Amino acid sequence: MSRTSVILVISPIPTLISAYTWIFCKFFFFFSFRNTFLVDKYIRSYFEHPPRYQILHCLRNRVVGGTSIFVDAVHAASILFDTNPEAFDVLATTPVAYHYINDGHHLHHSHPTIELAATRCPSPEPWEQPIQYINYSPPFQAPLSLSTTPPAFYPALAEFASLLAKPELTFEYTLKEGDAVLFDNRRVLHARTAFTDKEGSNTGREGEANRWLKGCYIEADAVLDRGRMLRTKGML
Repeated sequence: MSRTSVILVISPIPTLISAYTWIFCKFFFFFSFRNTFLVDKYIRSYFEHPPRYQILHCLRNRVVGGTSIFVDAVHAASILFDTNPEAFDVLATTPVAYHYINDGHHLHHSHPTIELAATRCPSPEPWEQPIQYINYSPPFQAPLSLSTTPPAFYPALAEFASLLAKPELTFEYTLKEGDAVLFDNRRVLHARTAFTDKEGSNTGREGEANRWLKGCYIEADAVLDRGRMLRTKGML
């Protein structure tokens, strides 16, 4: 079964500004495609309604390094709430702007780092609202507003970032050729280690990369829709 067929089993593929799929290859200009270490990131925070799920499919991996790192950012935020509720409150109430300016597009939107679920309570306290999403994407973060960003935001964000980097909160896995990983793009942060070509490795055709991933975003509504239909047909 092809990569696209696997995706279409669970969801139609949305069309975004960069098309519905993309390629990770170190010959591209964009930061994700380079062979240096990438920090935790949540992609497309600059959308008002970012896509819910992300799929990465490893087409070729003949390098040293390039290990994927995943962290449950909601769990990290829960730890922050338990250990420093004041910092948690600051991250849940301070808007942070994200932007994307490239290839004839300028996208811009603000989200709190910790986005709490809506509640019917007229004036809910933070501890009465479950965490709904995490919005954390340093590579796409726009300049912070001095008028709306309290001084307490900076140490709070630094403390949250340190939690995200704790080894006990991360899962590491080096994707093999043919592997595909699907994760909640609004909960799980993804990073990878740096990589280098293996000594004497053969890229095949000239200009062909030794590390090559292809990715796709899919929407939650589409996944739930397809899941209901598959259950109706007895396929789940």
